[in-house]
Amino acid sequence: LVGERVWPAAALLVAGLALFLWTASEARPTAVTPAPTSLLYAFDSDDRQAFWVSHDETVNEWTAQVLPASARPEPPPAFLSTPADARRLVAAAPLVDLEPPRAELVGDVFDRNVRHLSVRVDSPRGAPFLLVAPDASLATLRAIGLHGRLVEVDPAEGPVVLVIENLPADGVVITLQTFDRQPVDLSVTDWSFGLPQFEQTPVEPRPPHLVRSTRWVSDSLLVHASYWF
Repeated sequence: LVGERVWPAAALLVAGLALFLWTASEARPTAVTPAPTSLLYAFDSDDRQAFWVSHDETVNEWTAQVLPASARPEPPPAFLSTPADARRLVAAAPLVDLEPPRAELVGDVFDRNVRHLSVRVDSPRGAPFLLVAPDASLATLRAIGLHGRLVEVDPAEGPVVLVIENLPADGVVITLQTFDRQPVDLSVTDWSFGLPQFEQTPVEPRPPHLVRSTRWVSDSLLVHASYWF
């Protein structure tokens, strides 16, 4: 089944903290008590820029393969749909020529001052997850959903992200409702597990005293594209 969740972007951080809080030990991590560490690869097809991003507070011996020792938490790429005050370790990454997620208009009806917009979204590379985020400045957004099930939203509460799980090969049709004919800017990001490997700079496995973080985007590959309708 295809599942979807509509969360204000700020709630993503709250949920992540509630589910994945861990108690840090003052002792050095060992193979018996390893420390979590995170890393993801994010490619923005609009600007053809790629980034390494980590949720960690500091660079460690594993993330130092791709992050400079001088890296400090900073705002991550906007298309990652993180809260406005989020800070991550970020560094430029080599480009991987990946086909971005697609969005195709399949219906556009304006009735009784409400625009009903239907858009088919899919992932040519077969990613199992898709994140769809209308532009945060779209103050007229009324509802968003799929399979005919709409969830009313209030843009005043912050950016909205539609999380689609178990994405079928032929994609799904999402629906948006707005209060006028204002163009809609959709940020579409597909998400798969695993980091890309580069021949000249491969990412080696973690040492025994470090483990994959349970943060939801760790050890993942994200590809982003923007669309206007």
